[in-house]
Formats: sequence, structure tokens, C-alpha cells
Amino acid sequence: MQGDINRVLIEGMVKRVMADMASSPRRAVRNLVDWGVRCSKGDSKNHFLDMAQTMLQQENSAYYDGLEDILSHVDQNMLLTFGMNIGYNGCTKGVKKMREIEKREGYNIPWAVSLHISGRRLLSQSRIYDDIVDQGETLGIYTYLIFYKDKDISHILPLFGGHPKSAFVLFLKDQQLSVDIAQRLRDCKNVMPVVHDNDMTEENCRIMRDEKLLYGIYTRYSENDSQKLLKGQWIPEILYAHPQFAFVLSDGSCSEKTQMQVYRHVVDVRKSQKYPLIIMDVLQDVLTIDSMVSAHGCAVSFDCEGTLYMNGCAHRQKTYNIFENRLEDILKSVSDC
Repeated sequence: MQGDINRVLIEGMVKRVMADMASSPRRAVRNLVDWGVRCSKGDSKNHFLDMAQTMLQQENSAYYDGLEDILSHVDQNMLLTFGMNIGYNGCTKGVKKMREIEKREGYNIPWAVSLHISGRRLLSQSRIYDDIVDQGETLGIYTYLIFYKDKDISHILPLFGGHPKSAFVLFLKDQQLSVDIAQRLRDCKNVMPVVHDNDMTEENCRIMRDEKLLYGIYTRYSENDSQKLLKGQWIPEILYAHPQFAFVLSDGSCSEKTQMQVYRHVVDVRKSQKYPLIIMDVLQDVLTIDSMVSAHGCAVSFDCEGTLYMNGCAHRQKTYNIFENRLEDILKSVSDC
């Protein structure tokens, strides 16, 4: 009950700040971050808020332009719900629960879980992914990265509606969005679609922007084409589509050295505040966030066949398959390896 009261109080404060942003967005967001610094507890929250406070002192930061664009083009209820689900449920309420379980049980719980979902399995076993998210929420996991393989996006929407307390980042590769699907995504409030940078990007982003969605664009890089990212050529190419976020993922062919070079570049771009969007490295940033909320950072992903990938390394034994075992048992087993 106390957690619900805390959320109501925080949500009320955020709503007031969002109302103030209409007249003075820069002052309002600085006040919100300052308030968060004063009220926050825990190393992870303090780290992010201190970093935000420092960055917002730069008056010519492109992040202010991005903020004003978000306030003008994103549904406010969606922004509030998605932000609260990640910020409060994921980083406060959920982390508290995770740390209690980790201390008591002695195994690591990830801050976020990635699920690669095929439409075939979703249709044949409709409850299986709901059960996985249910298990995750019981452990304090409220953030999910969904990589969806099927052309028909409507099949995945009930998953989001069934878990209103969680935040979902939905990665779409070759799907063409329709106005109807974009409207249904907006109605969910707790999902941010992220489309692949391809020949459908322009139309997909136009529809998402028209429907006031919070959205992003992602690219997969190989060892051969990583230089495009490292030379800073990709972000300027996607600014026309007005994404609020940009994500980069290794395609699995890259050396660890290249992946770390790309991540250092991503961090440098964020610090430069040159672009009105937030760029993130999916694997490395998940690991970084998790290392702040837990003693040992881990990135947990399950492919379409249920195989566990821990920090990018596959565990193909049946013991670690999410369709054969409960998430809690898998995490306990892999912690013993």
C-alpha cells in the first residue's frame, strides 16, 4: 500500500511539472531534476540524477530542443505512464524488491529482460509470454525489451495491455505500421515502439509522430560497418524522422574490442548533448544500469526458442530454457555456474 501512495505522490508532482513545462520547459525540467536529487535514495538514482543535473546546466544543450519537441508531439498520458513505469516501478519499487530477494536468496536478478518473440509461438501458446512477465514482475522486473518477429503487430498488443505496471520497448524490424496499430499502441500507454532503420523508416516515423507516440529508431552494426557509427555518420541521417531515442545493437559478429569502442562513442555522443535525442547501446547500457542496481551487472535475453543469453553468451542447456523452466529457477541456476 505504501508503494502505491508513493507513486500517487510522485505522479502528482510530475503532472504539475509537466503543466509548468508548457510555459517554461527548461526551468520546469531543471526543477524536477533538482527535486529528484533532494528526494532520491540509492546510488543508482543519485548517479542518473546528478548526471542529468550537470548536463542541464548547459544552456545550449540540444536536449532542451528534444524536450520541447517531446512536449509538443508526444501524448502526455503516454509520456507519464511510460516514464513512471520505468522510473518508479522499474528503478525504485522494483529495485527495492530485487535487492531484498538477492540479499535473501543469493542470486542475481536483472533490471530488464529481453524477449525475442515469434508470432508462431505467440499464437500457439498465447499465455506463455504473459506468464514470463508475471514471473518477472514478481521478482521486481518491470522493464522489458521485446524483439518481435511477426508481420502482424496486433498479435503482441494484448501482452502490453495485460501488464499495465511494466514498460515495454518494442523493437520492430520489417513491419510496416498502420494508423490503426499506432493508435492501439498509444492506447496501451506503456510501450515505446522502436523501428529498424530501413526503407520503411520514414513512413513508420511519420505515422508514429502523427499519433503522438514516444518512439525510437535502431540499427544493427557488424564488424565491417561499425566505422559508420564511430565516425558519427548515423545519427545525422535519422534526425529528419524526429525520434526521441536512437539504439545501436551489435549483430553478433563484432569483437569485444569493437563493441566497447562503439559504446564509448555512444557515451561521448550523449555527453556532447549535440543532438535532440538520447542514443543508447542496448547491451552495454543495460549492463551499466544493472551494475548500478545490483552487486553484479547482468543482461538477460531469451531468443525465440527460449534459449538464455547472459551478457551476450548463449546457455543452450534445457535447464536455462524459459519455455521449460521458471525465470526464478533459471536465474538461480545460472548464478551457480
